[in-house]
Amino acid sequence: MVANSSNELRLLYADHLAGSRRLLGRTPKIAADPARVTKAIDHALTYSRPKRLYVLDTVSQIEKMAIA
Repeated sequence: MVANSSNELRLLYADHLAGSRRLLGRTPKIAADPARVTKAIDHALTYSRPKRLYVLDTVSQIEKMAIA
């Protein structure tokens, strides 16, 4: 995508693209385990009283603690 962009667009979005690249590198470290996500979805769809919120990934857990 970036290779096909003009120099003007690359300069305009340089900071955003750099941030996106850094985030992509960290995503596997902070993302929730797929097995946990699957289990939470199954619980939400099949239980008569599912939780209002399923906090599965590290970032969300930290944010939840900061709010409480």
